[in-house]
Amino acid sequence: MGRSFVHATLLLVAVPSLAAAADFTPLREDNWEAFAPQGKEVDAIYGDFVLRNEHLVGVIAQPLANRNANMTVRGVGGCLIDLTETKAQNDQLGCYYPGAGRFQFAGQDGKLAPVRVVASGQSVQHTNSISGKTITLEIDAQPIDGRPRMTVRYTIADETPFLLVETIFANPTDKPVEDDLSDAIRADRTFTFGTDAATSLFWADDEWFRQCYGIVVPGYEVKGTGQRGTLLELAKDGTNKLKLEPGQSHTIARKVFPADSLLAARGRASQIAGAKLGKVSVLVAEPTAIAQARNIVLNELGLEERYVPAADPALQTDVLPDFEPLTHLPSPWQ
Repeated sequence: MGRSFVHATLLLVAVPSLAAAADFTPLREDNWEAFAPQGKEVDAIYGDFVLRNEHLVGVIAQPLANRNANMTVRGVGGCLIDLTETKAQNDQLGCYYPGAGRFQFAGQDGKLAPVRVVASGQSVQHTNSISGKTITLEIDAQPIDGRPRMTVRYTIADETPFLLVETIFANPTDKPVEDDLSDAIRADRTFTFGTDAATSLFWADDEWFRQCYGIVVPGYEVKGTGQRGTLLELAKDGTNKLKLEPGQSHTIARKVFPADSLLAARGRASQIAGAKLGKVSVLVAEPTAIAQARNIVLNELGLEERYVPAADPALQTDVLPDFEPLTHLPSPWQ
């Protein structure tokens, strides 16, 4: 039997910008085709908010008390319900809950929660479509006695390959307040989950449907808890407890991004952490290795070798002139 050859290129850096703007729009019938993302798990409806740039498309559910993504993913108002790459749209996200669903982003009597949109430093109505260098969407949660006030802020910039998701906790009362710091994610069926401590990365990976989500929380250790590891404790100095004295506030920032593989997500997290990444071209000569070609990592590239195709593998690498060893990139295998 003759050998099959696969030439796989692993590109772990962003290409130069092709656009110069980030977009915000509430979804409507007249702009649905232009702005609604694609994928089998898309949950967007009219009234939800789209944040988009050349790298990614995200949908924030309109902050209503009765906003559910579907029959099992509920209470998603103000949360991130769709996220995918712009050029290869493949949404598989159920929901990402900043604050783990303990705060409700909804107004009183069936109304929207307070919403603020800022485009390139200028406030705009959340009912308008707008483009700018930077777009920020802020939503206030309903106050809860004895706990901090919480606002979630989503920021997208024109050339940034991640969505910045911040939770701002504040204590406007005259007494100390406390809360647990945690998020939650719904990514069902064939997703697996894990963390990479070196880059403060939590990942959710669906190898079958080729969609991965990365969440980097600088300064915090992310601990996956719960039955499937989808309740994310955000720990600092060994605890996820937050205590605020009167007048104090505290902000936690996350960089959330989609990728088409776990390897790509880990590469992005390493890039966010400041590692130098490069382009690698790999020639694979092995009939059974075609589907796994993108997962091959070689010692010559400065990485630990975890996988070599069976049955007399023949591997040959062609490293591009501008390549630098990826010494800071974590291994893509557990």
